[in-house]
Amino acid sequence: MNKEAQMNLAQRIWDDTKGNPLVSVYYNQAKFTEEENLAFQDLIKKMVIKRSRNSIFVSSQTKFFLENNGKTEREIKEEEDKKTKEKELELAIEANSISKKSMMISGVALFISFISICISIFKSGK
Repeated sequence: MNKEAQMNLAQRIWDDTKGNPLVSVYYNQAKFTEEENLAFQDLIKKMVIKRSRNSIFVSSQTKFFLENNGKTEREIKEEEDKKTKEKELELAIEANSISKKSMMISGVALFISFISICISIFKSGK
């Protein structure tokens, strides 16, 4: 629900400033609902909007935030990094499995070599 409030507030600020970072707007925070107040604080933390005393400005992140369903560049990058790490983990698990199979095959080959050496020594001893 807070994401929706953030989107609504960011859109309202974007519309009021017409997307111009040099234009400031003033909102009386005392009239904000608790949810709007939380959304406002989150938008400032995420640097989607900027505040200077009582004036509010859009930032370079505002348009990106609105176009990407309430996600900042940093959040999208974190999601991509998480997906990349998950893929790397899957590859590491698969590589580990292949390595174990390879070691088992090498062990069997070593055992067969040892048996063949024993047989050749046994035959040469007769």
